[in-house]
Amino acid sequence: MTNKNQSKLEIDIAVILSEMTSVKTDIRDIKNKLEKDYATKEWCRSEFGGTKTTVNGILVTFGLAIVSALATFVIKGGLK
Repeated sequence: MTNKNQSKLEIDIAVILSEMTSVKTDIRDIKNKLEKDYATKEWCRSEFGGTKTTVNGILVTFGLAIVSALATFVIKGGLK
C-alpha cells in the first residue's frame, strides 16, 4: 500500500469515527427528549398498573353488575 493510499484510508477512518460520534450524540439527544417529553411504558405502568389488570377490573365490574341485575330480576319474580 502506498503512502498516499494509507493517508487517504486514515482520513476516511477518521471521518467515519467522527460521524459515528455525531450519530451517537444525536441518538442520545433524541432519547433524552423522548424520555423527558413523552410518557414511557415504565412510567405508565408505575402510574396506572398493567393493562391486563385494568381490563380484568373492568370486566369484573361489568360481570358483577350483570349478575346483580339478574339476581334482582329473579328475586322480584321474573317474567310472571
